[in-house]
Amino acid sequence: MDSKLKAKVITIALLMVVMVIGTVFYANYLKDKAIREKKAQKEESQVQTGSEEIPAEPIEEYASLAEKYHLDPSKDPYAFLGDDSFFDVEEEEKDPKTQLSLLVSSAERDIYVSVVNGEGEAVKGQRFGVSLTKAENTEENEESTAAGSVAGAAGAKNTGSIENHHKKPEKMATDSEARDGVKESPNPEDKADAVKTDSEEEKAREENIRSTAGAAGRENRSEDGKNPFDPSRKYVDLDKDGCIYIADIDAGQYKVSLEDVEGFEIAGNDVPVQVKEQLEYTVLKDISYLIRTEDEIDAAKEDTQVNQAEIDADGTEHHQKLSEEDALLGIDVSKWNKEINWQLVKEDGIRFAIIRCGYRGSSTGALVEDKYFKQNIEGATQAGLKVGVYFFTQAVNEVEAVEEASMVLSLIRPYKLEYPLYIDTEGAGGHGRADGIDKQTRTNVVKAFCETIENSGFNAGIYANRHWFRGNLDMSQLTGYQNWLAQYSDKPTYDGEYSMWQYTSAGSVSGINGRVDLNLSYMAY
Repeated sequence: MDSKLKAKVITIALLMVVMVIGTVFYANYLKDKAIREKKAQKEESQVQTGSEEIPAEPIEEYASLAEKYHLDPSKDPYAFLGDDSFFDVEEEEKDPKTQLSLLVSSAERDIYVSVVNGEGEAVKGQRFGVSLTKAENTEENEESTAAGSVAGAAGAKNTGSIENHHKKPEKMATDSEARDGVKESPNPEDKADAVKTDSEEEKAREENIRSTAGAAGRENRSEDGKNPFDPSRKYVDLDKDGCIYIADIDAGQYKVSLEDVEGFEIAGNDVPVQVKEQLEYTVLKDISYLIRTEDEIDAAKEDTQVNQAEIDADGTEHHQKLSEEDALLGIDVSKWNKEINWQLVKEDGIRFAIIRCGYRGSSTGALVEDKYFKQNIEGATQAGLKVGVYFFTQAVNEVEAVEEASMVLSLIRPYKLEYPLYIDTEGAGGHGRADGIDKQTRTNVVKAFCETIENSGFNAGIYANRHWFRGNLDMSQLTGYQNWLAQYSDKPTYDGEYSMWQYTSAGSVSGINGRVDLNLSYMAY
């Protein structure tokens, strides 16, 4: 082939290659243009309609990329680049157990403080401290006090409440109790002296909840018996139970602030409270945080109730199930009766049951739930028995009686009761904290309990033996309540009014191992 022909062939070949390359580039250009136009139309449509449709067919542009990295071919792998917030650092979700808030209330010249977490549980095991600020503008704080004093700070779980009507009683005759609320001095030297070892704090656990005022209550009182406001004071939770009680504080409007605690965040502080000058027979709505289980106390020291009716028995009592035309047969039970087959109880002719819901410790004064209460009330109700409850009191003043009534109302909230809510007033072996109170104080205690119950819409009752009704209570001041008489004899000889008679503690009923108290009710509730 001569040189001219060879040059022509090479030129033609090069032109063909250029044409092929140009054709490929032009085809890709048209393809990219079509994709961009389609994408632009889709985005414009989404802006107009506010919708985001997922394409049914894979986008060819991303098919190979999706296949390589196992991605959804219908999604745009570069979409995150158009999200302005994609690279923002997300806030770590907060643990509700580390979020603290306060529940605050007042009965009479005192302040109850409960430290709770975001789940509404009392926070135990921490040495919390709170300080008080006295409100300067009473009118300005009136509304916030009503809302904040019992409901607590925002973020706390709603503990529920029982509707009630306010009623003013006569002024209390005895001082309120000081539990916790120990003043911590701002002076570093004094503060160092106040630091306690674990054993000392354990000892303080009992000392700070006794009936007589603790050391803090005494040293914080002035000569007139009051606890004047001092903004430098810090009140400390010595027994680390999540509750602080400040006694004998001057009446007025306050704000309660929780001191910073390492590892916790305070979700709302400066909770307002109105400290009352005079007691009202109304429910303490945050009482549930003061209720203890028997696992938290020494039950052998605290649950020392003595059946005074057995001491006064004359030997003529009936142990069998009595049947009277105008009376219903029932029983009363507590943890001492242990496991009960309530269906067998019902089949044995029992019509009602009065169940112990709790007691106040005869040593420390702790509020304790009967360990079998829930099991008993649920079993009795399911078996079709009518039920009521009783609470063994060791209150030494009216404030404590209102606490006890509030505890009862808190415990019975989930249940339907037909029979009254009774206060059981008996001795605790001569060494109980309330064994030595005088007749008028005991009468005041019973009245405060019953009035708080009645003001909450329930029937209140008094359980006592014949001797206590006659000698330890002024029944002329306790009219209008349901009296439950304990007298173990052939016939009751008490000349006062009563609607129920406990005639033996040595009865026998199917479904219950051992002895059981038997009662006749003369009212069909």
